[in-house]
Amino acid sequence: MSHQSPERLRAEMVRGIVAAGHARTPAVQDALNTVRRHRFFPGVALADAYDYRQTLAATLDPAAGARPCSSIAPITVAMMLDQLDIQPGNTVLHIGTGTGYTAALAAELSGTRRVVTIDRDHDLAAQARRTLLALGYARVEVITAGVSDAAPGRYDRIIVTASAYDIPDAWIRQLAPGGRLVVPLRFRGTSRSFVFQERRGVVQARDSHPCTLPPLRGADHDRQRTKPIGPGGRITLGWDDDQWRLVHGYDLYSSETYSTTSTAWSGVIVHDGEPLDRLWLRLAATEAGTCRLTTDGHVTGVPPLAFPAGTPAIVQHGTIAYLTRREIPAAPDGTRRFELGAGAFGAFAMRQAAAYVDQIRAWGANRTVHPTVTVVPAQTPEAQLPPGDRYLRRPSQFLVLRMQGSA
Repeated sequence: MSHQSPERLRAEMVRGIVAAGHARTPAVQDALNTVRRHRFFPGVALADAYDYRQTLAATLDPAAGARPCSSIAPITVAMMLDQLDIQPGNTVLHIGTGTGYTAALAAELSGTRRVVTIDRDHDLAAQARRTLLALGYARVEVITAGVSDAAPGRYDRIIVTASAYDIPDAWIRQLAPGGRLVVPLRFRGTSRSFVFQERRGVVQARDSHPCTLPPLRGADHDRQRTKPIGPGGRITLGWDDDQWRLVHGYDLYSSETYSTTSTAWSGVIVHDGEPLDRLWLRLAATEAGTCRLTTDGHVTGVPPLAFPAGTPAIVQHGTIAYLTRREIPAAPDGTRRFELGAGAFGAFAMRQAAAYVDQIRAWGANRTVHPTVTVVPAQTPEAQLPPGDRYLRRPSQFLVLRMQGSA
């Protein structure tokens, strides 16, 4: 494959992305086919530069100090550009310049209007500026700055290519009426790329996709906590800073916590590989104690986690309920199938497992429902917050989550 031309490799990259369900418009496909991605990664093999699933860790300008820089996979860029829906003539603000590749794609999609990209690393910004100029993207303005409003003005489209814990006020101020903001947010143990839209002064998201990216540097990215718990500390609980009361005052190390366990089954069947991300999203929108549970393997006496590397859990009164599963007979075509259930440990294990199963069943009845997420300034009195099932407090904003169909 390495002997093929960049043009052919780009075409193969785009075909793979489209087959995976992204780059849904001809405009995004054309941009991906046009921008010479390998030029943003000097020293990287052509085949690697055009591997649509690969996240590259390239060395930019080795003669200038061998500074490493990571870039998100093309399939993720394409997914976020689908969300952003750049139209010809749109002004675009890009947070997290990196190599400059995403900014070049934005320039192709927006045409001759203003594209501004910001990175807090001076050397990376300088290298991206040189590459963009060399490739003819002189209209892309590269600014060295943090996440503040260093690029004055309002933008029709804002895209953030790093994960954020918070949405700074500057991004809201810079969003033009009717504009879109695409940002990967980390909350309640999961990470998703949300597409927010401004409508009559309200900034709201109604859709998102799973998206795991490195944290935005210099922002409030350290507001998530982890704690080893369980027998021998082999289970790890992860929660957000605004959930500290969930674990404060409870001895999650105590062997007594794990002396009472329970398992309940939901009757909800899933196929092997079926995405469960919207179940996690439902829990985040409806349960204050939604967290992340991980383990380094099976823990004796504790029902197994559905996914040891990251399973949604609900913490309440020192009791932890979480997703588990058991294999059932395969489908007629041989596909593996599982029944979802809830494992729990703690004083109220039976009750919490049953409550978790109720959530699984609600998700199973409509597996595609997505909560609305409304951005409200953090200084807003709680009495004035819009109706919602759950309020996530962040330094700059409230994120108000409301399941569709809630009364």
